[in-house]
Amino acid sequence: LHQAIRYQRFSTKSYVLLDRKYVKPALKNISVFQERNIGLLSMDNEGYTIHYSPKIKDAPQTHSFFRLNEAAFDYFKTQGAYA
Repeated sequence: LHQAIRYQRFSTKSYVLLDRKYVKPALKNISVFQERNIGLLSMDNEGYTIHYSPKIKDAPQTHSFFRLNEAAFDYFKTQGAYA
């Protein structure tokens, strides 16, 4: 959950994905996911279930956000993918 919260600095949605056999404790605390706007999915060999889908929010315009974009731009520029 903490990692998904950190990822919100760079994305419009963030999820936690758990193996279905370990999801019960998270489901008991689904309100925490809802309050933090973090999605919750579980999966097994048969497929996946979305337990909570977060609302789309604009990625915050923070120093971390801009630094990540600069790093991505520099990487793709050196790889010849920038047109």
